[in-house]
Amino acid sequence: MYYLLLLKKCKNNWTEIYNYFQEKRKKTYNSTIKITTNDANTLTDGPTIFLTNDVKKLAGIYLNASTISSTEIENITNVINKNEKWKKELEKVEDGERQRQEKKNENVRDKNLKMDTKEYQILEKYKKQLEIIRTRIQSVELKKTFVPNSKQHIMKWTNRERTNEFTCSISEDIVENIMLLNISNAWKILLLMGIGCFIREEKGEENRDQIKYMEIMKKLAEEQKLYLIIASSDYIYGTNYQFCHGYLSKDLANMTQEKTIQAFGRIGRKNNQMDYTLRIRDNAIIEKLFLPEENKIEVDNMNKLFALN
Repeated sequence: MYYLLLLKKCKNNWTEIYNYFQEKRKKTYNSTIKITTNDANTLTDGPTIFLTNDVKKLAGIYLNASTISSTEIENITNVINKNEKWKKELEKVEDGERQRQEKKNENVRDKNLKMDTKEYQILEKYKKQLEIIRTRIQSVELKKTFVPNSKQHIMKWTNRERTNEFTCSISEDIVENIMLLNISNAWKILLLMGIGCFIREEKGEENRDQIKYMEIMKKLAEEQKLYLIIASSDYIYGTNYQFCHGYLSKDLANMTQEKTIQAFGRIGRKNNQMDYTLRIRDNAIIEKLFLPEENKIEVDNMNKLFALN
């Protein structure tokens, strides 16, 4: 009713109001889809979400489109693999000490050990082993020209000074934690670019590193540290993370009207001084938004849920 009241009050000046906001909000780009290269500068003020049915495929496309040289990827991969080797060595040493501690007699466990005791010397040797292994783990860093909307990246692709373009902000600790996880190297390289991939979490002991990766991605998303998140359309439920820009992939043309509205709701609602855009890759999605939908899955499911037997 409040919306109707506002419309009633401005109906006599509708043309003037419409033209004012059209001119104010009008922004034309030749292209907006090359978001890791030429078009990254169109993503301003805050993070972007790209919804798709095939996260792995889209992530692979953008990784390839980033024109990262094979030498650069090979160097990063070599560092990652070496770090993985030292990670396993670190786990082996830690497991050995944990097992030793479990077998120890309770009376021997004394926090105030004297320097001349055997237990003190064993613990000191253990600490030195850990320190030596950790110093061998190298930091992994991607050239800034490959990090979307970094100063070097903007100068490469647009040759102009940076204004309000948004880039990632990921600490070295987070990068190190991700590099030590047993996940695809592609996800690791994408993270260095500021891109997080929200993929389905699989249960089981063998997938615990995948779950850890997702937990870190969710934290980075909540803190708006990522430049871009690639996720399935299911990601729009159960989260209140806010984005400045959103893409709906072509493969979402069959998404329901309700889900489309929910997806649009992920954008904005934060600061009216920022630019917000919705970038829809298939006009069928726009038609679905404005045209009546006969078969509403959500409504049918709610009716079934509340229907009396």
